[in-house]
Amino acid sequence: MKTFTLLIPTYGRPALLRRLLTYYAEAHFPDRIIVADSSTRDITDENRDTTSGYPELHIIHRTFDPSIEIYQKMTEVLRSIDSDAIGLCSDDDFIAAAAPARAVRFLGQHEDYIAVQGRSFIADTSRIRIPLSAFPQRPVRSNTATDRLQSYFQDPTANFYAIYRTTVFRHTLDRIMRFRTDNTRFEELAFSCLGAIEGNIMVLNALHLVRQSSRNRVDSGSKQTGGWPHVVRSTSFPKNKQLFMEMLSEALVEHGTEKSAARRLIVDHFESYLEEKLHPSYAREPRSIQERAIAMMLSPNQGRLPLLRRGVAAIMRGSPKMRALSKEYAPVAQLISQYPDGIPNPI
Repeated sequence: MKTFTLLIPTYGRPALLRRLLTYYAEAHFPDRIIVADSSTRDITDENRDTTSGYPELHIIHRTFDPSIEIYQKMTEVLRSIDSDAIGLCSDDDFIAAAAPARAVRFLGQHEDYIAVQGRSFIADTSRIRIPLSAFPQRPVRSNTATDRLQSYFQDPTANFYAIYRTTVFRHTLDRIMRFRTDNTRFEELAFSCLGAIEGNIMVLNALHLVRQSSRNRVDSGSKQTGGWPHVVRSTSFPKNKQLFMEMLSEALVEHGTEKSAARRLIVDHFESYLEEKLHPSYAREPRSIQERAIAMMLSPNQGRLPLLRRGVAAIMRGSPKMRALSKEYAPVAQLISQYPDGIPNPI
């Protein structure tokens, strides 16, 4: 395994796209980048000027009608990608520039893994010091699809932005397109579930993703889809739920699970997942002490924090791996701090 493609879907956010491409240009990113652009004509023209302004990057700028849906757009792009591995990066996030090389190397050495991610964080740009919080990621490892899916649901995290073998990513996306719902909350969860069914997923102890908190952005995708409480109140929820169940059941059956057993497993786990989303158990902290301490180590000026976490963070700063992680995060932190809303058009 050698080749990698980074896919960046974008729609109407030219300043954020410019910030992300600036990061990759400054990092001398060596791999191919495909910008899948469904913006309006004026913004598409601006994005074309932006992409052509980075001749050191290997960028392909593909344009689509503004009415195209995100998963359809990705499906069309996937038809032209022949690289060994692929990663997805939103225009307001940052996949660490060195993460693809680490992932491709790991996948080349471990045939039983289908995807790789790593340490991930959320940056809150609404606060002056831009604190980080851990965006928990959990590995998925087992010999059977049912065990892997059960393992995933025991502590669910988003595998959407992992780096996948392209064949698996394409296969997963094709299946999702056959069972489309009208709310991408289902598709996002399906991507993580289907990934777990397909194979093992590794989490490396290195920087992978920095997400910018979108809770205060009017163009946030999560504001358009709504949370699970909103989803379950929709009149289309029963139909969407049925499609979701059928999709996962089909995948499990293909991996050797008996159909009725697959269905029971999906129903039980999805109901438990929904219950936690609708009535969260606040006593349960999804982030480990280590994850929270690493986030504090990367953004130490967070005011008054528990002494234990401060102590762990202080110890971590002496670790070579943590120093490397801090060094990787530094250029991302600088861009987010200087340009929280993206880099304005210089023209």
